[in-house]
Amino acid sequence: MPILRDAILAIMPKSWRDSAIADSKLWKTDCTGCGHPSNVWELGGMRWKAYGQPLTSFRCLGCGKVRMQRIHKP
Repeated sequence: MPILRDAILAIMPKSWRDSAIADSKLWKTDCTGCGHPSNVWELGGMRWKAYGQPLTSFRCLGCGKVRMQRIHKP
């Protein structure tokens, strides 16, 4: 996923890129197994100008397991 994210960021104007990175770091997830908090950017994703609270699977950086997690913006 970071390869696609980095390719998209490479063709964006600098102001958009900075905004996308900052916004992606605001979107949080909490592992349903161990409770480890992460943000979308740390997990290799990008969430920019988004809304809603989707449920998706991520590999937890804490326990290393793939689990369904709700993405939310506090």
